[in-house]
Amino acid sequence: MLCRWLIVCILLSFFSISNAHVQIYNYDISTGLPDNSVEVVCHDSYGFIWVGTYGGLAKFDGYKFQNYTIFDSVCSLPGGIVFEIFEDSEKNLWIATNKELMLYDRPNDCFIIFPDFPKTTVTDICQIDNGELWVSSLAGLLQIDPKKKELVKFFTISDGIPSNSLTSITHRKNGEIWVGTHDRGYFSINPSTYKITVFNTYNFPKNALNPGNRIYKLQFDKAGFLWIGTMDVGLFKYDFTSKTYTQYLNQNLNEKLGIGRDFISDIYCDKNNKLWICRNGFFLYLDTVDNKLKKFIPNQNKDKFLSENKMVSIDADNHGNIWLGSNSNGTFFLRNIKNNFTIHEAASKIVHPDTLTINNIRSIIPFGDSIVFSSDENGIFFKHSKSNKITSFKRNKELPSAHIMHSTLHDNKLWCASWSGGVFVLDLVKNSIEKISFHNEAGEKLNIDIIRYLQIFNDTLWVGTSGDGLLLYDITRKKTLSQQFNDTFNLRQLGWISCIHKDRKNRVWISTFNGMYMFDKASISIYNNILTDKNSISSDVIYSIFEDDEGSFWFATNKGLDRYNDSNKEFTHWQKNKIPGLPKV
Repeated sequence: MLCRWLIVCILLSFFSISNAHVQIYNYDISTGLPDNSVEVVCHDSYGFIWVGTYGGLAKFDGYKFQNYTIFDSVCSLPGGIVFEIFEDSEKNLWIATNKELMLYDRPNDCFIIFPDFPKTTVTDICQIDNGELWVSSLAGLLQIDPKKKELVKFFTISDGIPSNSLTSITHRKNGEIWVGTHDRGYFSINPSTYKITVFNTYNFPKNALNPGNRIYKLQFDKAGFLWIGTMDVGLFKYDFTSKTYTQYLNQNLNEKLGIGRDFISDIYCDKNNKLWICRNGFFLYLDTVDNKLKKFIPNQNKDKFLSENKMVSIDADNHGNIWLGSNSNGTFFLRNIKNNFTIHEAASKIVHPDTLTINNIRSIIPFGDSIVFSSDENGIFFKHSKSNKITSFKRNKELPSAHIMHSTLHDNKLWCASWSGGVFVLDLVKNSIEKISFHNEAGEKLNIDIIRYLQIFNDTLWVGTSGDGLLLYDITRKKTLSQQFNDTFNLRQLGWISCIHKDRKNRVWISTFNGMYMFDKASISIYNNILTDKNSISSDVIYSIFEDDEGSFWFATNKGLDRYNDSNKEFTHWQKNKIPGLPKV
């Protein structure tokens, strides 16, 4: 089943240099890649990660790699080296190799070859607003109609381009195509009129700063500047307004450079307009504070590979996570978890009037202009938005229990599930406390005080206990309802309850330590792990439930994360050490 990537920890922005933790995963031949030298990575619309290597093409579904090489007997890959992978606006996947350009045939899991296309090494692909593909190669420039799968025009030196050996291609917002060459600078071409403008040492103003003739990478940023990566003199920015170049030199990086060699192999501009560069094999970023290139080492000395000069390419998946290609170490997936929080640490003693001991926060609930925190150790606290101060509930010491496992707001009152203190209700305005008592059908009080979870639906309190199953309480009548659900099922059978969720269809899902239960009016469905059935829940120990916008349910278990498709009744499983990211919700 297709694996689509869910970033559980929300990526607020990619790679803030300060306050960032980056998880790094390495994939090489030991984990399934056909070769350790990686040129390109592409995340397609179906959720697959495609990796182009010097030994062929690899498709990654989050669990394993499926490789396509020249040695395949059924559907061999024409050309052993994959230089570019590009998905167009119609979700067609184009594969560029050292031999030719081809199209991936998804239904047949094979490749379509076009006899009319030039047999040459393809270096880069871009798509303009009218849907056309423009392709750079070592034999010239290709203009392709992707809908008709036809070559519109093939440009060579005889058509006015300065060189047939092309390295990079991109397009400007005004529609112009910009192309880099190995030995004759770079040029622009109007896709409608085919007007060509050349930029190289043969027409640059004399003694003016310029990037020279050996261009390897072109990239526009979100401000409209053109960034130029060269093979010998580093990184340049071209300002179309002033028609001037700025050269960026990185200093004191302790690099071992060949004489006259300052090679920029790739440039990537992220969604925050931050620039990332592969220079002489090092992974760098442009520091906007001092306008210098600097090495990116996220976790100090833990990520030794970033200090090696083996990085050659930068790509991003659909979530903005970086994938680095190296010339001998495979590909590296860098998943960023940005620390965008103000941390309020617990203190062993009060050293300031605003410092409070608050540990093990179980619930966070908005209340007026404040936020209410329920703690498993210290009771109830308020975070006041106007004053930015944290204060405690005035009667914290009088609570039936300071160990609050879960809380919910109903009619401006905070209903609390506690360990050893049962259920109690706090009027946060009047500062009153009301203890809720539960009774059986004979009117006898139930000594059930260890409560793990609670929810309120239509003035009925659903109480998840730790070992005594589910209790239902009519808030209006202040009456405990019967635990006998039907002739064969008693709510005590639910045992340890961890979460209660009401879905869009008004069904109630209850996760427990012995399976998942779904109540739909008078019926009940039970989901248990069955060792012989792959389409069963991963484990009977379930911690929480989440319903996404597409109507699927996500279950957190002690064996991993499960997604349950309510339409086709199928489970998809993600388990530890099998996937670095998770499918997109």
